[in-house]
Amino acid sequence: MTSRWGRLVVPVAGLLLALVGASTAIAAELEEILVTAERRQSDLQKVPIAVTAFTADEIDNRQIIDTLDLIQNVPNLTGSHNVSLGGSNSYFLRGIGNTESIATFDVPIGTYIDEIYLSRQNQNQVRLFHTETLEVLRGPQGQLFGRNTTGGAIVVTSQKPQDEFSTRIEGGAGNYDRYFLRADVDVPIADKFLTQFNGYLVNEDGWMDSVTTGESYNGEESWGLRGAFRFLPTDSITWDLSAQYSDVDVQAIGVASVPGTRIYGTGDSTTNFSGFGDCSDSNAAAAGIFAPVLTAPVCSFNSMEALLVASNFGWDIGPVMINFITGWYDLEHSFSADFLDNSPFAPFGPGVGNTFTINNIGNHEQFSQEIKFTGEFADGRVAYVGGLFYMDEDNSTVFSDWIGDKPALFPGNNRNPLDNGTESFAVYGQFDFGLGDTTTLQLGGRWTDEDKDFSINGLFFVPPPDPPVTVTDADLTALGIPLEQSVSKFTPRVALLWEPADNVMTYVSYTEGFKSGGWNARGTSAPEFAAFGPEEVTSYEWGLRTQNADNSVRVNVTAFRAEYDEIQIATVVPMTTIFITQNAGDSRVTGLEVEFQALPTENLSLYGNLGLMDAKFTRLSPAATDPLVDIGPDPVRTPDANGMLGFTYTVPPNVAGGSVFFGAQATWEDDYFMGNSNGSETLIDAHTLVNAQLGWRSGNGRWETIVECKNCLDEEWFGTNLFTVLYTADPVRYGVRVNFKYN
Repeated sequence: MTSRWGRLVVPVAGLLLALVGASTAIAAELEEILVTAERRQSDLQKVPIAVTAFTADEIDNRQIIDTLDLIQNVPNLTGSHNVSLGGSNSYFLRGIGNTESIATFDVPIGTYIDEIYLSRQNQNQVRLFHTETLEVLRGPQGQLFGRNTTGGAIVVTSQKPQDEFSTRIEGGAGNYDRYFLRADVDVPIADKFLTQFNGYLVNEDGWMDSVTTGESYNGEESWGLRGAFRFLPTDSITWDLSAQYSDVDVQAIGVASVPGTRIYGTGDSTTNFSGFGDCSDSNAAAAGIFAPVLTAPVCSFNSMEALLVASNFGWDIGPVMINFITGWYDLEHSFSADFLDNSPFAPFGPGVGNTFTINNIGNHEQFSQEIKFTGEFADGRVAYVGGLFYMDEDNSTVFSDWIGDKPALFPGNNRNPLDNGTESFAVYGQFDFGLGDTTTLQLGGRWTDEDKDFSINGLFFVPPPDPPVTVTDADLTALGIPLEQSVSKFTPRVALLWEPADNVMTYVSYTEGFKSGGWNARGTSAPEFAAFGPEEVTSYEWGLRTQNADNSVRVNVTAFRAEYDEIQIATVVPMTTIFITQNAGDSRVTGLEVEFQALPTENLSLYGNLGLMDAKFTRLSPAATDPLVDIGPDPVRTPDANGMLGFTYTVPPNVAGGSVFFGAQATWEDDYFMGNSNGSETLIDAHTLVNAQLGWRSGNGRWETIVECKNCLDEEWFGTNLFTVLYTADPVRYGVRVNFKYN
């Protein structure tokens, strides 16, 4: 560990020192980045939080199409699609994350769109609409963003409607018969009423072939629309209202492997053994799985429809700014996922069942209301942000497990329905006290009161001649399993900032956070539906934020130590399809993060980051050390090191009345274990990914033509696995796109 870190730190430190010492004669200056990490707009270099932030131009230059692309751009962030679910992302940040998408499990890395919290992981892969800034806040963010942010938060801020007419149209095509179209338009109706409309369409055949059916999988058919409206009735009132709808069909099917080996490939050489056929109407097919009687699945799909309505009514009354932030989110998620595929490599063996399939229909509704106050007093020596938050969500899920040998499958379990809900209320605040001209003391905290409920009506089949088993609420109550959980928790934060020079800020902080408990919804008998409690984190952080005198070089360094208590870990009981989540013990993660940007010349931009982690369990519960559960010894998804280097360069001479630009970035990541058992089949190999683009921009900036690739070297690696099935990360993607902009 030490030698590997040393080999990485020495050359990177040398590069950073050279950059900071660059000549002050350089004319180019880095753009100031305004972030909302403290629930108000602040300069990134003045915020005592570990934040990675991207402007709209950086999002475009780095080919960040959706939030999963962040794993190539943020230190100590790993991630992948959930198994078989292309729209659901499993993030791990600083060693904490979650792989479950069922509504009875909460995620420790929150996703926010325009200050609206999305509570479900089912569709946390956010395709970026007309985005103004994209931020990743590392470490617990419970004070200002809420519970369930023990790992951090992903914050998407959309561009507001503009007071001048403008439009952008983008279209393109790529390999695997991929084509896409995107359009944005700002239309000011009047000085006091501004509007904006956005839309996108994506279609791709898929890059994985089935050796059984010959069909292609892991394709996509998605589209979305968004309308945003800004009302300015007076100088002191601003009302932003938006609604966005998305219809997403995207898969992430895995590949069978031989035990002890790792057979894989990318592109057309990647195969799976699925006997499923694609669905022409996935929603109808999902409904047919459960009604009028259980019917064996005949197709493979993953379909999501989501509507998000966001309202932010801001009232500036002089001493204080008040925002009334209202959100409503409705998600319909249906899928039929083929986890084991009738291959001879499945773990159960012939006659027991070489197929394991889950079919799901879920409805998830969420309402949230927040009142936020920001301002300052005492001649600006004290600044504050605080407010009240309320959220109510209701989830209803019907899902069944199918096992056997195709085509003779039988329904192993049918949870019909599984209902759960959450009602959460919080009071939060943060005060910044100026202690002289260079020092600030920051005190904050959040008090959360939360109630959860759970209900199950299941029919669980076992092989004949045994009769089916039913599980109801009464069965759980008889075993002492609670159908309700309540928690009240105060999570404080203390930070001390010091600015010894104009372009230097350093801080130390102490922060606490917690993630809610839940129920084991994947149980197959009443005892297995046991509840588990919250997990908690205590984080210590030191940060240094620097820019050189002419603002051409920016270097940010963060060191942290995170201590997790009663960590929630999902495990698979061997030789079964039973998943059990429990409070398995405690862990500790110590690490370092370095990020830099530099403009050596007006035409050249350099950027990069480095993340280092040392993770270990400090305690495991007796249940977690049971040989059948098999947890450890290393925490999952905690590579020793990961990093990225990139550049963009604009050629000075004019070419055809415009300018040529090109760029590339390389991301590398050490190996790490995906599975709690640390078995060899769960090892994610070390890998390096290279992205690149070459483009031409017209002199007036209206036209752009870009040729680009992602994973240009076609690196073969796995994002995750389940049982003996490996889930291959995306192969090489290449294509061309054309932009037209008019202001």
